[in-house]
Amino acid sequence: MVTRAMEVRDRRGGAGFVDVQYAELMADPITAVRRVYDHLGVALSAEAEARMRAWIAAHPQSRHGTHRYRLDDFELTRADVDRAFQAYRERFAIPAEERT
Repeated sequence: MVTRAMEVRDRRGGAGFVDVQYAELMADPITAVRRVYDHLGVALSAEAEARMRAWIAAHPQSRHGTHRYRLDDFELTRADVDRAFQAYRERFAIPAEERT
């Protein structure tokens, strides 16, 4: 599926696509959202930013505890995932996630 998405993206010259790495989003969500808005040519209003900040503060990521997904819950292996996303990770210099 990732390969198909990259083919569509290439045919469109990358227009309409912006990539946000999960680590980037978690580290600084407002900056990540601002980058998406900038890419789309839309101004992030002070009101929208304030609402986003309020939502983030009211909904911390682990407020209900931490959930750990396991590949074998989905009948996948690390090799399956690495193979599926290899081209995308290489193209956009996305480091492999730590293995837990």
